[in-house]
Amino acid sequence: MRASPTVVLVHGERTDAASWAAVTRLLLERGHRVLAPAVGNRSLAHDAARIRGIAERIGGPVLLAGHSYGSAVITVAGEAANVVGLVYVAGFVPEVGETIGDLIDGFPETELTVELLGTASADPATAAAWRSTAAWGIVSSADRTINPDVQRFGYKRAGITDIVELDAPHLVPQTHPEQVAKVITDALAELT
Repeated sequence: MRASPTVVLVHGERTDAASWAAVTRLLLERGHRVLAPAVGNRSLAHDAARIRGIAERIGGPVLLAGHSYGSAVITVAGEAANVVGLVYVAGFVPEVGETIGDLIDGFPETELTVELLGTASADPATAAAWRSTAAWGIVSSADRTINPDVQRFGYKRAGITDIVELDAPHLVPQTHPEQVAKVITDALAELT
C-alpha cells in the first residue's frame, strides 16, 4: 500500500486560501495532510511554478485540487513528478497553448464572465498534466461565474470519468464542503 498523498488545495483568482477553510478542516479531521498555499494571481506560469515548487518540496506523493482558476494552475503544476492526482473543482482545464479566455469564448457568457478575464487568465497553459495523471472533476451546475458547460467540456476533453455534478454555485468549496471533501477523499482512496 502506497503512502496517502498530501493534499495541496489551490484557490481561484480573486480569492485566497481561506476559500478552502471548510474543506481543509474536514480533510484534517479525517487524518489527511493538507496544505492550502496562497497563489499570487500574477500569471499562470508564475502561479503554476510556485505550486509545482511547493509540491516538489513535499517529497512524497501529492494530490493537487484546484478551484476555478486554481484548476488551470494545477493543470500546469501537475507536471511535477510526485503529483499523482488532480481534482478539478468548478474549474478550467486548458490544453497546452490555450488560455482561460479561449475556453470562456467557446461558450455563452455568464453574469460574471467579463470579471474573470484578469491578467493571469490571459496566459496560455504550458503543460496539460491531465494527459498523464489521474483526475477527478466537480461541476457546479448552478455556477453563474464559469459556465458549467466550460467545466463539462474541459473534463470530457481530459478524459475524466469520475465527475460529480452538484447543484451548487461557483464557490462550491464553501457552500458544499462535505461533498468536495468526499470527492478528494475518494480520490485519495483510489490512489493508495
